[in-house]
Amino acid sequence: MTTINTIEDLLQLLDDNPQWVEALRVRLLSRELIELPEKFAKFSATMEQFVRETNSFVAEMKSFRAETQGFIAEMKSFRAETQAFISYQKTLNAEIIRRLDRLESDVKSIRDDLAPIKGAHARNAAHREALLIAEEFGFRLVRVVGFEELVSFARGGNSEGIPANHIRSFHRADLIMDVQDRDGNDCYLAVEVSYTVDERDSVRAIRNAGFLTQFTGRPAYAAASGLRYDRRVHPSIESGELFWYELDADGLEAE
Repeated sequence: MTTINTIEDLLQLLDDNPQWVEALRVRLLSRELIELPEKFAKFSATMEQFVRETNSFVAEMKSFRAETQGFIAEMKSFRAETQAFISYQKTLNAEIIRRLDRLESDVKSIRDDLAPIKGAHARNAAHREALLIAEEFGFRLVRVVGFEELVSFARGGNSEGIPANHIRSFHRADLIMDVQDRDGNDCYLAVEVSYTVDERDSVRAIRNAGFLTQFTGRPAYAAASGLRYDRRVHPSIESGELFWYELDADGLEAE
């Protein structure tokens, strides 16, 4: 029988009998402590795998961050270019509007300059065709009444209460004709002439015809003549209140 007096005796005995070491470990240690090395080894392997995966994820995130920063940089560049384009487009639109406004102003100025010329051509054509205008409406032309005679009519007639601008308009009537109707009765034909006859022309013609009757006591009729008339004049023509004589476009061309 082996006697154990010292720790060295125990260690020597365990060295001589390795199977006793395991039996002693089972007696001295809990199952958890016995299994701890194996579990630790598994944990270490798991942690190593986790670290590798984490490092891979971090690398992917760095790459994604770099790509994201590149995309953000591209977006900033695109935004800057877009803003520059918008600014340029605003400047271009403003310039286009400015030029269109100037062009519209120039066109209006040209139209305003041409209006008197076109009106003068229309009046000249109407005076040339005074005989035809009178005959168109069933009258016989006696003569064209001049400016001085119209002034005399207004001065010698009852013009009290008539606005001064209406009297001036009467003096400047486009064409006043002394005519006879089919029965030989003396009367007047007050004609207003425009390239395009508008409502103002029709009002002036009807008003001048009224003044002629008021100043002379003779019947007077209103007429308008031009290349065309606008829709506001149509009711007066349809009702017979205003005669209409259409000028030939060829007759309005400058000689």
